[in-house]
Amino acid sequence: MRQLIYICFTAVLAANTLPAAEFKVAVLPDEICTLQVPLKIGFQLGIPARHNSAFYAECFSPDALRQEIIALNARVEIGLLVKQQVDPESGEIIVFMSNTSEELKGVTLRSGHLLRGKRYIATATGGKIRGERRVTLRVSAPDSSCRIDLVDSFSRWRKQSKLRWRFTPEQSGSHLCTFLIEPDSEILIHGFSLLPEETLSIWRKESIDVLKSTGAGSFRWPVVDDMDFYNWYDGIGALNERSAVQPEKTGLNHHDFGTAEYVDFCRLVGVEPLICVPLYTPACSDPRIRSLEAAAQMAADWVAYCNAAAGHPLAVLRERNGYGAPLRVNNWELVVPEPSGLISPAMLAEGCQRTVQMMKEQDSAILVGATLKGKEIATLDALLQRVGKQLDFVSCYAPGALEKVKAYNAANNARIMFADTLMQGADDPQGLRIAGELAAAAKLPVDYYINWYRSLGIAGAAVARPGLCLDGPVCLPYYAEQVLGLDHGSTRLSTDIALLSAMIGRFPAVVPLKTELSAENKAEALSVHPAWSEDRSVLVIFVHNPLPETQELQLDLSALKKPLVFWVMDQIGADFSASPPGAGVPVLRTQRAGSALNKVVECQIKGASFSRILVKE
Repeated sequence: MRQLIYICFTAVLAANTLPAAEFKVAVLPDEICTLQVPLKIGFQLGIPARHNSAFYAECFSPDALRQEIIALNARVEIGLLVKQQVDPESGEIIVFMSNTSEELKGVTLRSGHLLRGKRYIATATGGKIRGERRVTLRVSAPDSSCRIDLVDSFSRWRKQSKLRWRFTPEQSGSHLCTFLIEPDSEILIHGFSLLPEETLSIWRKESIDVLKSTGAGSFRWPVVDDMDFYNWYDGIGALNERSAVQPEKTGLNHHDFGTAEYVDFCRLVGVEPLICVPLYTPACSDPRIRSLEAAAQMAADWVAYCNAAAGHPLAVLRERNGYGAPLRVNNWELVVPEPSGLISPAMLAEGCQRTVQMMKEQDSAILVGATLKGKEIATLDALLQRVGKQLDFVSCYAPGALEKVKAYNAANNARIMFADTLMQGADDPQGLRIAGELAAAAKLPVDYYINWYRSLGIAGAAVARPGLCLDGPVCLPYYAEQVLGLDHGSTRLSTDIALLSAMIGRFPAVVPLKTELSAENKAEALSVHPAWSEDRSVLVIFVHNPLPETQELQLDLSALKKPLVFWVMDQIGADFSASPPGAGVPVLRTQRAGSALNKVVECQIKGASFSRILVKE
């Protein structure tokens, strides 16, 4: 019955009693090419804040501490004196508390969202000036009478000691955490922190686990809207010594997420770093960078800071910042702006040439690509003519760009790959047209359908790349934060693009194979993309069906002439029969399995769906 309702929602189908169309395709043993980079799709990364971030585990904010002290002093709580000072070396807030009353008093911090039944560890560093050495942590939910009191004391022989409290909330939500000192006591305390007991360094374990589950290939960083230049020197060293990155555009007055944090985050998730290097133009907003040569030198220094061996001056700087071994960043991407005014395509090509040359002088093993913004083909022509053989991949959306890159590669035997970082499938005309028709038929807002069709189109564009011999890193136009399904402070693998990414990345295509369409299929309603995976005994077949109609697919594998044992199909499709729960279409996940001994796999491909079929040799 659900399928009948699903079909009725389309304005393009005649009757819901029509049988599903049949689609027959043979998978041939002919190999199209071998990809240097297995097909995995990645995401964008901005400059996350250490506090109130989906990635960091910390549940306290320094801003919250400052506001609490201001509020305490404003209301003048009798018997409690609270002052703050800043450590000149670390930049950390140190709180002075004096309690002259006859009861416990102190400073209250509001936590981030805590989960019921999960164990947390609160820490602080303190030193006694006079009075008792005990500090009590009182934890309570704002709307509950339930509270937890925990006591910790300073050691008797140290001026400063680490305090630690463990507790388990009885309900989920934000909590009030009050650090109380004894009557007639004065104490200095700083370094307030609240972390889940299961924490990966400074990172939130749930978020790391979800990102790992997507099978992502790379994170492209730093990507901030309208940021024309990123000075990497601002993002190294002690946090209090770093300069904020264009606060008017990032909204941040601090710089928690620099080069080392980015690489550490990538390694923890298991993806390859892909660092974006801004190409210099005279319009550069950073007054410290006044010429192409200075910008190229800064890019070269960035490579050296990440990859240089011990003894190099920038390796010494890296070691001083706590990273003795090279960070080993192999993928670099020049971001080339559109030509405008006095900035010509020739100038941009010259800037690319000089920057790539200086970067590779620091490390000849790195891969350097270029992403060209805009739709001006002249910049691509100038770039390929002047820099082509030095580049390792190119991304450009100018009309005819793909044909030019492939032709240049064939003529010059260059190592150029195509890194389609924007993914044209996001604006797939067919998908957007169908979404509009569905919206009109069901009398629902078109955005209800468009978001799913954009995700579906992106997945279809990604898996079509191997068959076109398009290689190189692929990063979707989604930020990693958008991949995380946040549910009351927890994370799960639930967003559409996360599920689609996992289906593509867990068994990445490496060797695409040719297909042969049956003569009775006049038009290719489905897109079928077979390839051998990294494990050459596993054949992965991606099937993209943007149409609302269900298709009966027959995959003939007999031409492979291999002993095939079984097959399993995972499918994600939109559930248009469900009533709108919110902004997006609900997604159905189905799985089927069967024997492949007869060499013909028969399966049903639902409308508006993406499927992955694995066949084991």
